[in-house]
Parts: sequence; C-alpha cells; structure tokens
Amino acid sequence: MIGRSWTWVLGWLLLGGTCVLGQDDPGVSYVRKQRFPIPFNITPGDEQRVREVRLSVSEDQGRSWRFYRSVLPQDKYFDFSCQRDGMYWFIVQTLHTDGTLLPPHLDNVPAGLKVVVDTQPPQITLRPIPTQGDQVGVEWDIREEYLDRGSILLEARPPQGEWQTISIEPQPYGRRTWNWTGRGQLEVRLRARDQAGNQNSAFTQVTGSGTGTGSGSFDAPRNDPNFGQRQPPRQPSGSGVGSGSPEPSSNTVYVNHTDINVRFALEDVGPSGAVVELYYTKGGGRWEKYREPQTFRESSQREASFRATLPGEGAYGVSLSIKSGVGYGDPPPRPGEAPQIWVVIDLTKPQVKMGKVQAQRTADGGVLTIQWTAHDTYLDGQPITLLYADELKNSWQPIARNIDNQGQYTWRLPPEVPPRIYVKVEARDKAGNVGFAETDQPVIVDLSQPRGRLIGVDPAGPSTSGGSSSNLPSIDP
Repeated sequence: MIGRSWTWVLGWLLLGGTCVLGQDDPGVSYVRKQRFPIPFNITPGDEQRVREVRLSVSEDQGRSWRFYRSVLPQDKYFDFSCQRDGMYWFIVQTLHTDGTLLPPHLDNVPAGLKVVVDTQPPQITLRPIPTQGDQVGVEWDIREEYLDRGSILLEARPPQGEWQTISIEPQPYGRRTWNWTGRGQLEVRLRARDQAGNQNSAFTQVTGSGTGTGSGSFDAPRNDPNFGQRQPPRQPSGSGVGSGSPEPSSNTVYVNHTDINVRFALEDVGPSGAVVELYYTKGGGRWEKYREPQTFRESSQREASFRATLPGEGAYGVSLSIKSGVGYGDPPPRPGEAPQIWVVIDLTKPQVKMGKVQAQRTADGGVLTIQWTAHDTYLDGQPITLLYADELKNSWQPIARNIDNQGQYTWRLPPEVPPRIYVKVEARDKAGNVGFAETDQPVIVDLSQPRGRLIGVDPAGPSTSGGSSSNLPSIDP
C-alpha cells in the first residue's frame, strides 16, 4: 500500500558476502508496479570491506546482462523501475575496498532474483448461452499470461438474493450449465486474479424458465474470504445503494455517512515534504482526483490524516498517490487499477417486516415463536436482535442479541415476562444502520388456565354481629 515501506517477504540468497532477497530456488516473484525496491543485506563483519553494491538486470532470461545501478552498502536496497511489463532477472555484485569484484563476471551465474512485472488485470469475457427449459448457463474466456487458476470463481444470485457459488473446473476457457426455475433474471459474475494480485470481474444475466417461486438450486459455496475484486457487482433494485459495490473483504470499510477520515503513514519524508493526493473511483472504472492535494512537511507526524467527503451513497475504490514536494514518488492510479481500499457508503437502513408472533403452551411452561424477514445488501453477520416491552412500552428488554437472520426464533418464556407484550425485531448492516419492525398489537403470552376443586364445607362460627355467617351462599331447605 502506498505510504508504507515495502517488505520483500522471501528467502535469502548469499552472493559474494551480500544477501539479496529472493526465493530458495530462486523461483519467480510477481509485482504489479513498475517500480519496486530490491533490498539487500551485507553479511555481518563484511560491512567495512565493501565499497559499493552493484545491480545488473537481464530482460532476456539471462542471455545478456546490463548494469543498472550501484549504491553504498548502507543504502540497504536498490530502487528499481522499468517502462514495461515482463520478466526481469537480477544479479548483485559487491565491489570490495581492495578492488575485488564478487562475483568477478556474470557468465553462468544464476540469477539472484526473478521478478515478473504485471500491472494489467486479467481480461475476462462472460457470455450467457441459450436457455433450454430449466437449464441456464454461461461461457467464459480469460486472457491472462500469469493467471492464478485457483482464484477463478463463478457465482450467481437471483433478484434480491445472495451470491452463491457455481462449481466449475478452474480453466481460462469453459462453459457451465445448471438448472434454475426461479423468476426474473439471474445475475452471474466470474472473478479471477493473476499471480501479481491484479483482480477483475465480468458480469452477465441469464433468464430462468419462471416455473418456480424459489431461487433455484445451486452448488454449495466455496469459501474465499480474502478475494477482493476490482469491478464490483450491481446492486439489486431497492437496496438504496448504487451500482458498483464490492463483496466483503479485509480491505473494505462500511460507513453510514459521506464524510470519511483518511489515515495514512509517511516514511522517508525529505526537505521538500510529502504531497498526498486522494483518488476515488465508483465501480472500478475512471479515477477522479479529490480536490486539492494535502502537503505535509518533514516536521509533520509520521502518521497523519485528513477529512474527505465522497459524492454520495455507493461503493468507492480509494487510493493515495504520495510524492515528494519536487514530484518524485507514486503516479496516480491508472484506469482499471485495483484500489488500495474500498469504502462502501451505505445510508439505507435494512428493511424489516414482522411476521407471525404466537405463544404456545408446553409441558414445562410456554414458548413464543417470532417470525420476520430482513433484507439489506450489506447485512452484517448475525445481524438480528429481538426485544420485548410491556403494554406501556416503558423499556425494551432483550430476548436475543446477535443471532442469524434465519427468519424465525423460538423463545422459552421466562416466569417474569408480562402477560401482554410487544415484540420488536432489529436488523443491523455493516455500516451500522439499524432497521426495525414491531408488532402492531400486544401479544398475549399468558396462556395459563386457572383450575380448582372443592375441598369441603366446614361449620361457620357466629359472626361478630351476632348473625349467622357462611363463606358459602345460603341454601333454602
């Protein structure tokens, strides 16, 4: 992420008293920027004997090498940049104070690091195939040289429904059909990413036979909690959030207002300061620059923030471009480039409707069955809270908190519950909006039926007034 030092999380390779970060084999690493650092570390005890560290690069897989740059041992890394995507091999040499160069030449020396620079996301085409009865389907074509096949994910959702995974063979070309009898159009998306982490999605729609009332039958979902996508899906109608919203992931923030606080960290700020520019995109397409850039001087705190206001409800990709005061640093994001973070502005409360609420007697007391429906595009995990209040609604007491949105809950009535109560259902979304519904009339929960039996009749003593007295009505002879 911009504003944070890179860390090359790979193994170590020893070269002439110098360690270069690379894999053991050394393997291949993938990056999605044309500028990145290559760290190195001088072997302890050799620092005083090394005069400079040299980097050479090959763009033809080791057939020829060109000198790129030399740095001092204390610099700790090379700042490498290139003008095109492709495969780059690297070798590091150390020049010692006695004039010795290790290794002395580059012939037949294995590369210390191999890097594929890939800044472009996969190109995905998704098309519906003709519907035959209850059978619908799609075909796809993914063009990507460094495709991560394990990331290919085909999903579908009915109107106002949830995304469900359609199991497929993860191939760059293919087709898949399945049965669906639901009404309306079924939205389908295909997601994929490459080895460098560039992500993309494609969308289409298929129309079912309409002979059924449900959402149809899909394969069981495959868990993929860390998959983020560049182009988000369209929202169902009536959700209150515009098109272009990401699926939940670790780099998605949900807020219920248009003002956001942008926090970031600054490192290596020089005398010219740091210029921070905010860019946003709605739906993963064209990037917009947010107003004027923010300038931070060398004396500023390393962690900083500023306030920004986004245009309105919807899902926005947000990225920062951080440069020095003289213009050296990260370029603005390009069209189609994945954002550093997604911000979902959700101003709409979940829609909640109260269903049937009914008390029933049981052998050991009574239970209250509560039914409801709750819908929201960004409904939170375990979003439902159930409450009750007496006839005066003096205060709401919890029945159950943070439960799944299953549409029904059975509550074993405690002894202290009032005989007539109101019931409320609350639903919470990821942005913190809360929608609710409650019963129009109090629900009778006291279903007890008092019973008794005659035990006997006892003589009554004289009353204090001198007349006869009885606890029972008088009976004429």
